[in-house]
Amino acid sequence: MKYSNQNSMLKGASIGIVFNFLIFPLVFAGEMQLSAPPPPSVVPEGVHVSEKLYKSSLSVAGVRSTGQDVIDQQMQALKSKGISMRKDRKVFVEIIGSGNADLLTDLDMSKLRALGVEIDRSVAGEKVLPDNSVVQLEPLSVAGHRGEAYVPLDKLEEVARSLPQGYRIQEVLPPDYDAVAGQGPVAINSDSYRDAGRNGTGLTVAVIDYGYSNLSAAQTSGDAPASYAQVNYTPDTFVGGGTHGTGCVEAMYDHAPGANWVIYKINSVSDMTAVVTHAIGAGVDVISHSLSRYNLGWNDNTGTACTEANRASNNGIVFFTSAGNRAQSHWQGAFADGDADDWHQWSGIDEVISITVAPNQGGNYYLSWSNSGTDLDFYLYNSDISAVIDSSTNTGAGVFEAFYYENTTASSQNLNIAVRRKSGSSNTQLEVFTHNANTWNEYAIAANSTTSPSNCSGTNVLSVGAVSHAAYGNPNGSNVIASYSSQGPSNSGMTLPDISGPTNTTGFTYPGGFGGTSSATPNAAGAAAAFWSADTNLVASGITWLIKEQADLWRDWGAAGNDNIYGKGGIQLIDYRFGTRWLADNYPGLTDDGTVPFETLQAAHNNTPNNGRILVFGDSYPATATLGATGNAMSVEMVPDSGTGAFGY
Repeated sequence: MKYSNQNSMLKGASIGIVFNFLIFPLVFAGEMQLSAPPPPSVVPEGVHVSEKLYKSSLSVAGVRSTGQDVIDQQMQALKSKGISMRKDRKVFVEIIGSGNADLLTDLDMSKLRALGVEIDRSVAGEKVLPDNSVVQLEPLSVAGHRGEAYVPLDKLEEVARSLPQGYRIQEVLPPDYDAVAGQGPVAINSDSYRDAGRNGTGLTVAVIDYGYSNLSAAQTSGDAPASYAQVNYTPDTFVGGGTHGTGCVEAMYDHAPGANWVIYKINSVSDMTAVVTHAIGAGVDVISHSLSRYNLGWNDNTGTACTEANRASNNGIVFFTSAGNRAQSHWQGAFADGDADDWHQWSGIDEVISITVAPNQGGNYYLSWSNSGTDLDFYLYNSDISAVIDSSTNTGAGVFEAFYYENTTASSQNLNIAVRRKSGSSNTQLEVFTHNANTWNEYAIAANSTTSPSNCSGTNVLSVGAVSHAAYGNPNGSNVIASYSSQGPSNSGMTLPDISGPTNTTGFTYPGGFGGTSSATPNAAGAAAAFWSADTNLVASGITWLIKEQADLWRDWGAAGNDNIYGKGGIQLIDYRFGTRWLADNYPGLTDDGTVPFETLQAAHNNTPNNGRILVFGDSYPATATLGATGNAMSVEMVPDSGTGAFGY
């Protein structure tokens, strides 16, 4: 057997020393204090618009030329700031209320449309401009308290002032990928299912992403599904936007080439409602989602991403989502201000976090806090803290600030993150994430660094951490987690991630391999589809439970059982064998109908086909069983743990 010579040890034995958090030593110029308040925000009080968006409206307002060259220059300048503007000078934004708000009820749609705002559009169309050029009008998503919109840039302030209290406008931030890239089936042992024809057949699987460049070439090479349903909720063409999603498709396809496929292209968080509604209607069974979302709510199960992941789970979809790659670019703790100057002290008296931003690269910066009675401002300073480089100070509604910063130079920049209390109580927890293109030189904390929608309690929502496929055969108790892989617990105390998956796997689009929980997630999702296709009588909750239990038995690299670094362990499948049935007295919500592991040996026996097998999890099964009455040949075997010295049969 391919795994018969792997090193292994008893579950729970020789547990390696693993830390829940990492604090990196100070590297740069020692503890730094900010001696004076920053310059005031350019955004007027009461205008709840992101600072970057408001500044952009000022930069364009004075230039009224309708010449296409001028408009093209403006569009390119705004694009470099992470803002999408059409050639009719309308910008793509989200209008966002508090978590319990209802946008369609709260907003005066007729007034907004009179101001030129496009919102809540269910069908595509086109608009002819005065110069006879055409603007394509894509559907615009609305999801409860938030919705996509196009707003005339020169009327941004007027639109903002027309919104009810508690609403804000922000640019649609670029999607946050968790980085991708087969060795996945061999590591997980899903190849034994795939090669036996249990390759996702009978199931429908889906990938949710933004970037599908090179997808056609991957299809031609046989590394992506030859046919799939294509669903686009963005203003852009489907094929394009980078290769991240293509890498995810390839990784999942390695395990489940026989499944029916749906591939979704999304942009804003609001698109998730439309995606899940479509997925439920299309009969999707397994979803792979390798995007991180931020600033959606402090507690678990808050925000649109969680609402929709939980809705998918409640409708029988196994929803795999990346835990995030933020273990080295995250800080969380209590607001501290020992010198009473309103600047937060990250460690000792140090009021900044030193970071290095790569040349010609951009990324998103996020701040959130727990106390709604507090208002914090978020700053990016230059290397000697003499000037503010970027900031978010006037989001207004909610407990969030965010901005996008791009280093447009050819050299790395040493910059500093700072947080200042603007008003309200200092008694609050706060959390900072940065995503892409920067390295933290100090104070990174891995604990609590998972991203939304990992913080969902839905039974079938699985958050996935990352372990290099090269280390996947290491014994239980090994310390093999990828250094960047986000760790739990969630802000409400839920153990995260749920499982881990193999990363650094190669594919057609990423022949050299690519790391990240983005790779681990479709590998796990694809393996689950292969496993499920071996017995499609099982329902989602049964599949989810069996995946976790197998991980706990054979790839429990962290503390025994469930932990905040690996979850239950690495996803791992027992060797495929026709007619396998599972017997588990410890399954929550036992039944003998075959949709989940069986409760009694008799029922499992009666439902096992000729030459099948019954795999029994270790427990007590006192009920009397009469075997052999069906006339079918079968074996009854204990589910092996890694103490046998071999994996599988």
